[in-house]
Parts: sequence; structure tokens; C-alpha cells
Amino acid sequence: MDKAKTEKRRETLHFKQVGKKQRLDVLRGRLAVAERELAEGRPRICFGGRELLRQGDVTGWQARRNSRIFLVGSKTAGVHGNQSAHWGGESLSIRLPNALGGRAHTLRGVQFRYGQKELLAVLERNRDKATRVSLTWLFFLDDDNRWHAHVTVDEPIAEVITDIRHGVVAVDLNVDHLAVTLVDHRGNPVGRLKLAFPQAGTDEGRAAVVIGDSVRALALLARSRRYGIAVEDLEFSKKKAGLREYGPAHARRLSSF
Repeated sequence: MDKAKTEKRRETLHFKQVGKKQRLDVLRGRLAVAERELAEGRPRICFGGRELLRQGDVTGWQARRNSRIFLVGSKTAGVHGNQSAHWGGESLSIRLPNALGGRAHTLRGVQFRYGQKELLAVLERNRDKATRVSLTWLFFLDDDNRWHAHVTVDEPIAEVITDIRHGVVAVDLNVDHLAVTLVDHRGNPVGRLKLAFPQAGTDEGRAAVVIGDSVRALALLARSRRYGIAVEDLEFSKKKAGLREYGPAHARRLSSF
């Protein structure tokens, strides 16, 4: 403020100073509460989120609590890799908790649009104890009141066929695209291309598709030439922590990036 060249600039800085002091008081208050809870050994945990409870919507909160079921797999749980969920290719048997009787409930016609063949191969591999892996299941209810089942398995580590000594697929991350340069083993650029990268404001689902397609293209390119991939390691944690210092447009752009 002492270095401000104009009175208007000095007033602006003074206004910001007042706001920062208020913000600092709020953060100190939150820190004091967190430290007290840690000292007492009883941190507050609310499964399902506190937003609905704060709004008084207990029914909605309970519905959210009951909309996800996570069953962790185990290699020691036999061929199916899970004690509570058994899938054989078409039928899924789920063991209910003791509060619901503890019996098994079977769902017929359970097949996967993606990964059906791979999952069947995992079940076949699990017949051998030496190669047995776990299957972890996630069941969740979507906004259209439809249940979905996702299953995660451990796959063997793939053989490494690329090496940066052969060359590099160098990737430069930009706000609206990926700038890719192919560099041979002598360090000479031998090709350039651009790949899509979602801009700020892109729908989350669409952004995931765009990023997935670009990552797949990079992987295929690297594998075809046996090149390694080099991507700059961007660290935005400090910048994101200070988004209040930027204008709304730049803050939104930086956060999205």
C-alpha cells in the first residue's frame, strides 16, 4: 500500500486487505476446531455427506447412503475372488448382510457390455490358486433409479516394449490442446501433431471422453514406434490454493486445466 502510485490503487489494496483479514479469521477458526477434534480423538465423519442433512432432508440423505454398495475382493475367496459376490457369467449371487437375513440372493442375466470376455478369462484363471486374483464389486443407483454393477480385477503387468532410448513421444500440455512432438533416438524432431484437450466449461463426461481418446492415441503412437512418452509434470496445488487472487475467468480456466 505504501508503494501504491495512486489513491485509487491504495484504496483497492486496503479493501483487499480487509477481506484477507476476515478470511484469515475464518481459517483460524476452522483450524482451531480441527485441532480440538484431533486432540479429543473424535473427528466428525458423516457418510453420505452433510449437505442434505444441513438442509434437513434426512430422507434424501438416507437414500444417498443406501445408493452404493462396495464389496472388497480377496484372493483367498475361491474362484470368484469375493466372499459376498459370486458371478459365473450370467448369474450373480450376492450374500445379504445379517441384518437382512444373511441369505444369498441370485440375479439372473447379469452380463457386462464391456469386459465380459476378460472377466470370464479371469474366472478361468482363478481355478488355479497360483494365479488367483480378487474381484471387487461396486453397485450403485443412478439418477434414473437404475442399479449398475462395476467389477475391478487385478491384471498381470504387461510386458514393457517401449524405451526412451528408441525415441520419445514428447507431450506439452496446453489449455485447449496437447502439442505432441516425435523425437528420434538422436534427439531430432521427426514429426508433430496436435491432440484434443477439453477447455474450461466442458461437461465432465465429455471431458473424460476427450482425454481418454487422446491418451489412447498417444499410447498407440508410442507402441507403434516403441518410443517412450515424456509429459511435463505440472504442479498446480499452490496456484489452486490461491485462486482467490485471480479474476473469475482466469480462476475457472486454471482450475479446469
